[in-house]
Amino acid sequence: MTKLKDIYDSKRRKLAEEYNRKKDRNDVLLLVGNLLFWILFFVFSLEIKIYNFVSVFTDSIVINLVVYLGIILFFYELYSLLIAYYLSYCLNKGYRLIKQSVKGWIIDDLKGLILNIIVVSVGGGFFLYLTANYPEKWWIFFALGCIMFLLIVTFLFPIVLLPLFFKLEPYPAGELKERIKDFIEDIGLEIDEIYQINLSSKLNYANAAVIGLGSTRKIILGDNLLDNYSSDEIEAILAHELGHHVHQDIFKNILIQTLFILLLSYIMYNLWPLVFTWVGYKNMYAVYTLPLILIVFLLLSWLFSPISLYFSRKFERAADGFALKKIPNPRYFASAMAKLADTSLSALEYNKYKLIFKASHPPIGERIDRALDCGAED
Repeated sequence: MTKLKDIYDSKRRKLAEEYNRKKDRNDVLLLVGNLLFWILFFVFSLEIKIYNFVSVFTDSIVINLVVYLGIILFFYELYSLLIAYYLSYCLNKGYRLIKQSVKGWIIDDLKGLILNIIVVSVGGGFFLYLTANYPEKWWIFFALGCIMFLLIVTFLFPIVLLPLFFKLEPYPAGELKERIKDFIEDIGLEIDEIYQINLSSKLNYANAAVIGLGSTRKIILGDNLLDNYSSDEIEAILAHELGHHVHQDIFKNILIQTLFILLLSYIMYNLWPLVFTWVGYKNMYAVYTLPLILIVFLLLSWLFSPISLYFSRKFERAADGFALKKIPNPRYFASAMAKLADTSLSALEYNKYKLIFKASHPPIGERIDRALDCGAED
C-alpha cells in the first residue's frame, strides 16, 4: 500500500475493492464456463462429428478447413458471448467503466470472430502442410512462420487492425502539444508525431501505449487524458511511453516471443504423439485434430506465460525509471498513476497467482510508492 493514501480518491478505492472481488469471482466463473464447453466438446467427440458433417459437402481440404474451424469458432464465440455479457460486460457497465452499448460490444466481438477465423484457418492450414511435408522438422518451420506472423501483425496493427475498433489521429494542436514536442526534444528524441486514440468512445478510463514497428511505430495517448489529467501528469505518462521507445522494448518483446514460440513448438512436437495415443485419433495430423492441438498449445502457453510476464514487468519498471528521471517532479507520475488506478478501479496489489500468471505490469501501488520515494529524495 502506498505511503500517501491522500493521493487516491477514497470513494473510488472502496469501489475498486468491491469491483475486484466481483471481477475475481466472475473470472473464475468464466474459466469454469469455458472449460465446461471444451470438456463437453471433446467428450462427445464433436470435433469428429462436425468434420464428418462438413466433409460431406465438398472434397476441398481448404474449404473443409475454413468451414470446419468457422463453425466451431462461431458456436464457441456465441457461447462465450452469452457468458461474458453477464459476467464481464454487465459488471463493467454497472461500475461505469465502459460506455459501449450492447450493440457496439457485439459488433466488436463479431469483428474479433472474423479475425480469429482468418488467423486460425491460415495457421491451421500452414500447420497441416508442414506436418505432412516435414514430419520431423515441422516445429522449426512452424515457429518461424509464427514469428513472421508476429512481425507482420505488429507492423500492421496501428494502420490496419486498431482502426477496426478505434480512431487514431494526430494529437490535437494547441499549447499542450507544443509542450509535448518541447519535452521530447529536451530528451533528445526525434518523433514525427504523437497520436490520439478515441478511447472515450468506449471506455471511461484512459491509457497510453507504444505500438507498431519501423515506419508504423506510434506513441498513442487516450483522448480522455485531456479532460481528467493535468499537463504535468500527461507529460509523465508520455515519458513512460517514451521510455519504452528509447529502450526498444518492442524489439525485446519480439525476441522473447520468438524464443517462447520456438520452445513451445518443440515441446508440442514431443508431447503431441503422447496426447494422440491417449486420445485415440486415427490420424496424428488431420483437420479434426486441430481443435485439440490448439487447446494443448494454449495450455502450454499459459504454463510458460510467467516467463514472458516477468520480462514485461521488468521492461515496465525500466520505463517507469526513465520517466521518473526525465520529468521535473516524480510526484506528477505518482498522481497520474493514482488517477489511472482510481478511474479503472484497478487493484493496487496482486496476489501471488495474479502476479505470476496474469500481471504484465508491476502492481500499481508499487509504482506509485517508487515515484513518491523519488519525490521525497528530491
